[in-house]
Amino acid sequence: MKKLFPYAISIFVSFFTWIIIFYCLDSEKFIDIYDDRLQFAFFTAFLTVGSLLLAMKAFLLVRLKDDIYLHEEYQKRYKEQCSGPHKIDYFQGLKDIGYLLVVSVIVCFITSIAQITIGFCPTYAIKIIAPSLAAGMLSLVIIDWLFVYLNLRDWFSFIEIDIQNKLKKNES
Repeated sequence: MKKLFPYAISIFVSFFTWIIIFYCLDSEKFIDIYDDRLQFAFFTAFLTVGSLLLAMKAFLLVRLKDDIYLHEEYQKRYKEQCSGPHKIDYFQGLKDIGYLLVVSVIVCFITSIAQITIGFCPTYAIKIIAPSLAAGMLSLVIIDWLFVYLNLRDWFSFIEIDIQNKLKKNES
């Protein structure tokens, strides 16, 4: 269930955004704003974010593996947390981030394409799917960055531990 949590949040945000736009906003004003200002900005933004995530994915996963998952502090943490009956794969966190980034890239490109395809649909209920996808994708990108931040936080704590140990050795 934990693995599906980011995707469920994204779907919920998209659906909730669609409901708010459909039932709570003035359709003519929203269409004017979306057509004039948001549609092509969303297309460009999500195409760029998808490209950034795609370029970042391989580099990030290799660096996380080398600098966090192969670090002795992570190995200690893994042994402590997995000493009970519930065993998880050693690289499960890295796999989860990898899957999340792949799905995010795909959904970014789908969201971008939706802006220039269904975003031109004259039917209001269908047209607002495009900005709803943008809202859901934005939530998924925020979750991506949260996962990256949490891993970077671990990495920096490991670096701090390493430098403290090195300083102690130099003092001795």
